[in-house]
Amino acid sequence: MRSRLAPLVSRLGEGAPPIRSGLGGARESVVSFSLLHHALYEIERATDERDAQRLRDAFAVARASEDFLDADGAFFLAFGAGSCRRTDDERFGSTVYSVSTQALAADDHRLGELVGQATEAVIRSGYERYLVYGLGIVVLCERSERGGTAFSYSLGAFPYTVFTDWADDAIILGECLVHEGAHSWLNAALAAAGERLPPEPLAYSPWKETERPAYGLIHAGLAFSILTSYFRFSATSELASDETRRYCEIREDVERRRVTLAREGLERALSCLKSEEIAEVIVSEMANAMDASAVVGA
Repeated sequence: MRSRLAPLVSRLGEGAPPIRSGLGGARESVVSFSLLHHALYEIERATDERDAQRLRDAFAVARASEDFLDADGAFFLAFGAGSCRRTDDERFGSTVYSVSTQALAADDHRLGELVGQATEAVIRSGYERYLVYGLGIVVLCERSERGGTAFSYSLGAFPYTVFTDWADDAIILGECLVHEGAHSWLNAALAAAGERLPPEPLAYSPWKETERPAYGLIHAGLAFSILTSYFRFSATSELASDETRRYCEIREDVERRRVTLAREGLERALSCLKSEEIAEVIVSEMANAMDASAVVGA
């Protein structure tokens, strides 16, 4: 594999190859699949707690998931955390917000408009493929008053779902969407390809400032390569305020340096992959990130 990486990396500025639906599931089923996992979680909790009403609600959400099997239009479903069911599940290190019938019936135009603007920011950058194939549900949690990036996370029990803080800034919310969408797509792609990566630490990660195994290196390499290009494009976007432009310029420079510093370790991590297709996607994104003249959305 390493012998094939050099010519791939040398193709600077050509853009990432298209993501094929065979890696990560068909686009039509992503929303339905994600929603069904919320229903399954609720069924489990309702059964454990012997809560008949919660169980009925969970089955209603499961039936609603069928409506999105062949849905066109929206890339994903977005919900405010306040309309979801909150569970402080000790099995997870983060709060669970599961979709309920109340959430499906809610209509928050304010949040919907913000999500639409954030989606537009990602589309303009040229990275909508990670929303199409990486996101099914977005739960908007706490409104962030601080500057800079918002906090976001995902949970293994909820594939294609991202939980994120939000601010009234489309580009910063778009950063969270494309970041988590990239992680979600990669997890699905690795599973679809039957990859089994070695768990031992392999190389230094400038993001964690420690040695990390191939899985962590590959995830960081893809996500932060994409963000580097996203920041580069967004720094000149008409959607950006002066403050956001400056934020994007700083983040683009920092992340490009980190991707470049991590290159050798990332190549070693990629040599552990069996799938040349996944490796090609990651290497192409790395190439765009390291090429300061490459603007994906242009």
